[in-house]
Amino acid sequence: MPVFISGYRTTTYTLNNPGTQNPATVTQFGTINVNSTAANYPGILGTNSFPWTLTNNGTVQSVGNLGIGVNFQAGGSISNVPVIGTAGLTGGIIRGTGNAVQITGAAGTVSNSGTITHIGAALANGIFLGAGGTVTNTGTINAFGNGSSAITSVIPLLRAGSSMGSAAPTSGLSALTPAASLPGSAPAPAPSPTERSRAPAPPLAP
Repeated sequence: MPVFISGYRTTTYTLNNPGTQNPATVTQFGTINVNSTAANYPGILGTNSFPWTLTNNGTVQSVGNLGIGVNFQAGGSISNVPVIGTAGLTGGIIRGTGNAVQITGAAGTVSNSGTITHIGAALANGIFLGAGGTVTNTGTINAFGNGSSAITSVIPLLRAGSSMGSAAPTSGLSALTPAASLPGSAPAPAPSPTERSRAPAPPLAP
């Protein structure tokens, strides 16, 4: 049964009952803003009981001590999509001072047409896939801080939108936009956290 998350909350939203919470959608009127002094607190936690499906049309962020924007512990799928409001595009934002998106336990799928940003110090990621998966990007994925990466996958990753085909375990990109370079080329300059690129680029050779 689907669940829709609206309004403003400052505590972790936990997905633990697939019968009543899957798929989950953060609406354009939803904001989850967690700021915890304890390390690794997520904005949304998908427990290890199920490979969750999440659509984010709002804002999900954890801005405390190595906060994780969205943390899925058993794989799953995340679609980060802004919507058109009265003032133009709104929502589709996931941020973390640690990993902005973290999917472990099984392969993950991330489709992004909004903004996914690591906004903390060094050594974290825009997206971290602990068991590999697929990333489709027509928006902005970036990370700030020395040693931080837009995308890190510990096993080969299929990336679409910015690049097509199988790639080696991926790390070291400071920013991934639809015009980003492949590993081994000069990375694209890091955009601001609010920057979005809307037009998909043609596929690059694997």
